[in-house]
Amino acid sequence: MGLPGLALGPDWQAVLMPVYLDERVSALFLVAYQRQEPMAAEKRQVIRNFADRIAVALSNAAWEEKLFHKAHFDALTGLPNRLVLQDRLQQDIVRAQRDGSQIAVLFIDLDRFKNVNDSMGHSAGDELLTHVARVFTDCVRSTDLVVRLGGDEFVIVITDIHQNENPVNFVSGMAQKIMHALERSTTLVSGLSMTPSASIGIALFPEDAGTFQDLLKNADAALYHAKNEGRAVFRFYSPELNATALDNMRLEQDLRSAIQNNELRVYYQPKVDLQRRVVGTEALIRWQHPERGLVSPAAFIPLAEQSGLIIDIGEWVLEQSCAFVALLKAMGFKPIRISVNLSALEFKRNDLIEKIEAILNRTQVDPHCIELELTESIAILNFKTCVDRMQHLKRLGLTLSMDDFGTGFSSLSYLQELPLDVLKIDQSFVRLLAQSRSSQAIAKTIIALADGLNMKTVAEGVETQEQADLLEQFHCHIFQGYLFSRPIPAQDFVTFLKDAEAAATAG
Repeated sequence: MGLPGLALGPDWQAVLMPVYLDERVSALFLVAYQRQEPMAAEKRQVIRNFADRIAVALSNAAWEEKLFHKAHFDALTGLPNRLVLQDRLQQDIVRAQRDGSQIAVLFIDLDRFKNVNDSMGHSAGDELLTHVARVFTDCVRSTDLVVRLGGDEFVIVITDIHQNENPVNFVSGMAQKIMHALERSTTLVSGLSMTPSASIGIALFPEDAGTFQDLLKNADAALYHAKNEGRAVFRFYSPELNATALDNMRLEQDLRSAIQNNELRVYYQPKVDLQRRVVGTEALIRWQHPERGLVSPAAFIPLAEQSGLIIDIGEWVLEQSCAFVALLKAMGFKPIRISVNLSALEFKRNDLIEKIEAILNRTQVDPHCIELELTESIAILNFKTCVDRMQHLKRLGLTLSMDDFGTGFSSLSYLQELPLDVLKIDQSFVRLLAQSRSSQAIAKTIIALADGLNMKTVAEGVETQEQADLLEQFHCHIFQGYLFSRPIPAQDFVTFLKDAEAAATAG
């Protein structure tokens, strides 16, 4: 029996056995022997059994390889996972300690990725993750490591940065390269065009940390700071950042139990008309921390939005405000309207209408006494859904206002289709009214626009009489600001109302 590439003499015989794996021939098992008579059947069976054992061994090896890959690589993006990161980074640290070299760890988080899943579906989110994984891989060197930790979190390990003239500049350039590559919009299979962005936190070895855990922790702290600065930026770790990040994490943890511990307060800032009569108030959240005292909303509202706690807090504020309307009515006051801020995160929830309707039913409040303040950004997400939801809220009897008008997209084509009742002139325009002709022009334009669309205007942040006089000349309808009152607790607002009614009667 002769085979290509194998020379067998006239006294040789050969038996060729295929080795099957997953019903396919994966190998050939050849046995050659120097005898002239054919091999006995029982010996052929021995060879067959041996070939089968080889097949089993290969199958086990393939299965172990699959298990290893599944345990060490992300199924969606194909990138290595945390196990590989830990093993590889620890090896890199040992080598860097020996050679006196430097390592950079980049902790990357996609900005507002949850909005993609919520508005476009998880398949679009998965497609986006696969896309950004390719972007990250294309931006780094072949010797660098790109890892997906889970969700929308990625880590990049850049080794041997000491070989560059300025290692920090080299790492900064890498971070900028990644961010610029992400800025190029991508079209998903669904046809949607997206421009993702990411925030990056960077920690260096050995300057910032000497272990795998500390490097990752400090890069995460730098990432936290980058997100707090407005996202789509990168920041290097520093001990000061770490202290700030730890403090914010503790504050967020405390915020989770603030409602149950009765630490949140609702303050009310009066709104007055041209005759200086109280016609409404805005409900503003405050936090009376047991150790820190009164925490500024600027400190905890961003934490609430990032963590999703704003949903529970917003629902609590609305219920408290409805109950306060009912209390004022029981005390004999004329009806006034309380405005409550509704975050974009709350507005997007599918159960928004049911939640609000349940609160109105529980408190038995007249819905015309409740005004929901929305931001311009909500209309960008899904305009048709936005309009439908707003119309549903209107059918409940609620008043709708657009907060901080003029600071967002300010699209007139959108504005004429949104079922709004009130436009609020942002305090950034009001603050400069006396000094800036452009601010005056913007304020007058907003007021004229509202009049043309049959809406009311509210100027917020009115602090001086000069500002109030100018707004009155422009025919603004309602004023809100420190000139009339700071945000005050509920009991003080009741006193404010009594004094205002007494002054009106005396006048």
